Amino acid sequence: MRNLSLQFISNPKQPTLTICQLVNGVYQQQPYRLGDSIRSYLFPELELKLDDIMPA
Repeated sequence: MRNLSLQFISNPKQPTLTICQLVNGVYQQQPYRLGDSIRSYLFPELELKLDDIMPA
């Protein structure tokens, strides 16, 4: 089983969500903005729009 660490950061004043994934001891940040599709490497068949979870 691989070591998994995720961190979710959001800023309510800016419609942006940054998902951080720990890769080789360093967090890789992936920002998403309204209209972007959020893809999960854990659940590749699951696709959400940021608008679905953070309406404008």
